[in-house]
Amino acid sequence: MFLYLISLSLASAMCPIYSCTEEALEVDQCVQKSGEAYYIEPCTDSIKSECSISSSGNGTFHQSKNTLAKSIKSECSISSSGNGTCKAPTSSSIQKYPGEKCSIAEDCVFSKGCVESICQGSAINETCADTHYCSPGLYCSANSICEQPSNKACLSDYDCSNSYTCNNNQCVKYLSIDANKDCSVCNDGLNMACKSSACLASGSENYCLDYISHPSKNATLCSNDEDCISNKFGSLNLTINSPCACGMNPSGNSYCALLPGDEVYRKYLELLEDWVEGENIKKCNSMRRMSYDCIADWWDKKHYIQFVYYHETLLNYPKLQEMDYCTQKVYYGDYTKVKDQFENIKDLNIDFAMHIALGIWVLSLV
Repeated sequence: MFLYLISLSLASAMCPIYSCTEEALEVDQCVQKSGEAYYIEPCTDSIKSECSISSSGNGTFHQSKNTLAKSIKSECSISSSGNGTCKAPTSSSIQKYPGEKCSIAEDCVFSKGCVESICQGSAINETCADTHYCSPGLYCSANSICEQPSNKACLSDYDCSNSYTCNNNQCVKYLSIDANKDCSVCNDGLNMACKSSACLASGSENYCLDYISHPSKNATLCSNDEDCISNKFGSLNLTINSPCACGMNPSGNSYCALLPGDEVYRKYLELLEDWVEGENIKKCNSMRRMSYDCIADWWDKKHYIQFVYYHETLLNYPKLQEMDYCTQKVYYGDYTKVKDQFENIKDLNIDFAMHIALGIWVLSLV
């Protein structure tokens, strides 16, 4: 669920082009791949509303599923077929895990049913096949028994309480290690025990980084990782590079992925910290601690929408730059819905703040 930070890969000199088509496509076709260009025409049929993209790049429409509470992903599903046609609506089953809200027993998986609108898991000392089966606050031990974590030795995050990550086989609180402190391990520039989530491997040492950012607050065009250099940091004036990745835009441009000090990344980390330090995360099955389903069930709507918006913007940042309406509609329909809800929340906050300010000003005149 977390963004990789440092990569050795290079973006191609010219990325594929994604653009609204200037000419009408065939009936029910939504994407036509021609060379390295994708020409897109959103579906206008209220019944056939989702685009299915083949490995050849051509797309056809079928009914959109409600995936917003599960995960934010492209409305385009990848298949191995070629061209297709618009399809009738398809049904999607709800899968809720122990600790998540339910209406009927059939909503629940890895569960003993739906009791008082909550999917029930195996209790402490009951047998389990894996941690999915255990109630919130428990994990499936090597003895196939649901147990409470000791928050000491671990093999994965799921052996620790929900507010802890497994760092070098020891449970450590998420986002708890200060910059320049030893963090034991550093994988692809990430360690979720670090406050910034970022780390640096230097010889045999691994230490947490501060909230390092790019020089510009705006999205940065790039042709390779060397164009994505950070501000200097530390006594040695070091720098790091974020990955340069292809966008999905009419110009075929690439953009730099974000660093932890960049605004969107920083906002995401603030919300993540609120979630992992709060009480609601304890209501989730250990393996679902970061799932949008469980977060939606137990966090208030405002924080949930903000969390999803900033996380998905962070993950898809290079792709979202310069993206036109057609590409957004076909490939990122769910993200667009979340963005609209996020903007509505911002507008409500601004209106509220203006009302407070106006009230204070009026009182000052009395």
